[in-house]
Amino acid sequence: MTYATIALDENWDWTIDKNGNIATKTGGEAIAQDVASACATFLGEVYYNDKLGIPYQTEILGKAFSSAYLSGKLEAEARRIEPVTDAVASVFFDSVTRRVSAKIMTQTGDGETQEILL
Repeated sequence: MTYATIALDENWDWTIDKNGNIATKTGGEAIAQDVASACATFLGEVYYNDKLGIPYQTEILGKAFSSAYLSGKLEAEARRIEPVTDAVASVFFDSVTRRVSAKIMTQTGDGETQEILL
């Protein structure tokens, strides 16, 4: 079975294909996009399942920064995407700009890997 999702552009908006239909992504590109979306979701943001997401507001923003804690949360969210069987997140904090970035390496059951940069 091929994994597919709605294609999003750089602004996270839906896109249209050359025939005027809603564009889709498949395979590793789709998995990477869905992992990125899952990891950008705030806990409670998804109205039909308030257990999805990362507790940015309650446990991360405005708190003492823990790269290990955030890495664990990113990995857990990545594993919620059905084809993903393993995920390893590396979190980076730039103390000058006070920006956090992350790299998540995922693997699917068929051995395919994806690198997701957040």
